Amino acid sequence: MLIFIIKANVLPGQVEVLQRQMEETTARINQNEPGYALYLHFNPDQTIVTFVNLATDTDALANHFAEASKYPEASQRLFSSIQIVSVNVYGNLTPEAEALLRPIVSPINLEYIAPQSGTFDRLIS
Repeated sequence: MLIFIIKANVLPGQVEVLQRQMEETTARINQNEPGYALYLHFNPDQTIVTFVNLATDTDALANHFAEASKYPEASQRLFSSIQIVSVNVYGNLTPEAEALLRPIVSPINLEYIAPQSGTFDRLIS
């Protein structure tokens, strides 16, 4: 299991754009990516968003980015509505997985946290 948590500032006037984009994105993930799950959390005043991404393995992560590449306008709307502040990675990040993540989060440093066990309310396979 690979978990990465991205915290980002929501740019002024972009909350509704981000919310609509994430509704579309999570629907596509749920339909087309059985090895991947995405959860979102906004702080109370909706100025900060936290993305919790779960992938069963590097292949699921690669599939996620392959699927996302089919919708470049959606990715552009997403990344133009936020400013990434931090990225924490839990699990064994292979060089291949890091190569997939690096262009998305650059120039933010990836913070690696040792693998730990845990459970989630939605199983992905």
